[in-house]
Amino acid sequence: MMLFKELRDKHDRYGAFTHWVTVNHAKRMGLIPDKFFDFFKDDCECGSENIITYSLTQEMCCDPNCIIKTGYRLAKLFENFSIKGVGPATCSMVYKSLLQQNQIKIDRGEEPIFKTNSYIEVLSIPLSEYPMNCRNVAGSNFFSACRMILDKSITFPDLIGKLGLTTLGSNSANLFDGINNFDDLRAEILKYGNVAAFCTSRGSHAPMVSFNVANSLEDIYVASVLFTNIRRTGLEKVEICMTGRITLNGVSITKAEFVNKCNELCKDNNGVQLYEIKNTSAIMSVPYVVYSVESNSAKFQQGKRRGTIIDSFGEHKVLVTADEFYKILGGKMQSWNSTLMEREVQDSQMDSQMNLRMKSELWDMPENQCQKMEEF
Repeated sequence: MMLFKELRDKHDRYGAFTHWVTVNHAKRMGLIPDKFFDFFKDDCECGSENIITYSLTQEMCCDPNCIIKTGYRLAKLFENFSIKGVGPATCSMVYKSLLQQNQIKIDRGEEPIFKTNSYIEVLSIPLSEYPMNCRNVAGSNFFSACRMILDKSITFPDLIGKLGLTTLGSNSANLFDGINNFDDLRAEILKYGNVAAFCTSRGSHAPMVSFNVANSLEDIYVASVLFTNIRRTGLEKVEICMTGRITLNGVSITKAEFVNKCNELCKDNNGVQLYEIKNTSAIMSVPYVVYSVESNSAKFQQGKRRGTIIDSFGEHKVLVTADEFYKILGGKMQSWNSTLMEREVQDSQMDSQMNLRMKSELWDMPENQCQKMEEF
């Protein structure tokens, strides 16, 4: 249970809640008319005070770690990873039950279930720790969803964007661009002195964003530990715009799955991510509009109208099928890997020649100089 005053005094170092007031105070001030009182509850289900902006455009519980909020965050996390059927009610139920079980263990002097204060840790809790009231269909679906996402290959900025963190989803690409792990993030924040200065350096001046980054650092750290397949962002970003149902080699897949397959393809023989494929809706600027079935959609028609362009991929059509685009990437990677192999052969030959020349020079070197070389 948290009071709004406690949030401002203990947690709001950035002035993020300057234009907020408790719902109760808004009613007493007349900001909320009497006839709407029943639509705005003074307190959240978790017991904390509800707050609202003076403009009446946003309302929420004042506790950043509210169990109801956490349920929605987890549900959004699963949705972002294309997991269906695990909603806020299930997430809240499982998380609340595990927290209660955690407290029982602490009271008994046993090792707790949770080692951190982050809700992200729930993704790693083994099924054996689930209390009996969670071992139903809903609890099993929740546990299965957790197992399905932890081995996903993902970049650090994309991971943060998928965690369900307030206001950070749409901002993660810009805020964390070029940052590949938590150590990089920590170094960047320290370089600028604090979270607000870091956010400003990334073009975000909103106090609420700074508040949410600062309040989410533990969640981001825990996620960086649990997701063991975090990859570096590709050296070159390639934005595409997908329209309609997508199939690859005749098999229907989601747009997110197609992007993942493309990014997996774009890792070279040395494990370097050459291209970073991103799906976007910017149909006028993307180099490729990708489809599988012809349609009258604005995206398809605009891709068709744009014809051909010339960019780093050479001269090519803007409108291509998913199979064609995947083949284009495959060709690019095959050419790149062939170049890598040629360079490795050349480097090996050069090293051999260098070694032979050095041996020859040492053979011809006067004895006293050889001794000096050995001493050195």
